[in-house]
Amino acid sequence: MDAGERARIGCGLIPHLQLALRPDLYRRPVVVAGGRETVVCASPEAVDAGVRPGMTRRQAQQLCPDAELLDPDPAGAARLAERIATALYD
Repeated sequence: MDAGERARIGCGLIPHLQLALRPDLYRRPVVVAGGRETVVCASPEAVDAGVRPGMTRRQAQQLCPDAELLDPDPAGAARLAERIATALYD
């Protein structure tokens, strides 16, 4: 990379894109739990309360009762991933 180029680094992990779909919930505890009631991902505020991917929705609620609980939106996350990939390609 020469001096005129800039490097771009992004996290394109699909579970974390679930959180990016709801910018209105930034800086609030958010837990995304899958169909089997398993936590897929959590916002930093929920993680600080002890919520971890893989635990049950019930465990997450006990650790962080103020968390907003969301169902996954795979189609929305895929659209966002495509937008990010296009921006990085451009």
